[in-house]
Amino acid sequence: MSKKEVIESGILVEFVVEFDFFKFPEHIGTQAEMGPKGLDMRKRFGINLVGIERPSGNDGEHDIEWFPSSTSIVEPGNLGLVMREPCVDGTSRPALTDKDLEPLMHKELFLAPNAEVGSNRKPPRLHWPMWGR
Repeated sequence: MSKKEVIESGILVEFVVEFDFFKFPEHIGTQAEMGPKGLDMRKRFGINLVGIERPSGNDGEHDIEWFPSSTSIVEPGNLGLVMREPCVDGTSRPALTDKDLEPLMHKELFLAPNAEVGSNRKPPRLHWPMWGR
């Protein structure tokens, strides 16, 4: 169904939201702010986080902070949640690749003097295939 058909018919398109995750590395420091005063995830690495999973303090349990703000704090070992791109056939595909994560995950790239390694990479723009492009 094209985007125009969806709009004209008023039909809602249903899809399941799925996530990929990555583990924040040790070299971010003991605590790091998400926004411009810290990791600057979106600008520096092109990563749009939809959640941060952290241990809750209760044995083996975890809490998720959905839609973290620029002042949200992460620690090494926390999980960053990234939404997958839904496909028309009901599956999904990654919005980020391992290569996209390299400037954050590899200490030498993260600490490089020109640490803006990922700054030219714009956050992925999701195209919803079921609506057309």
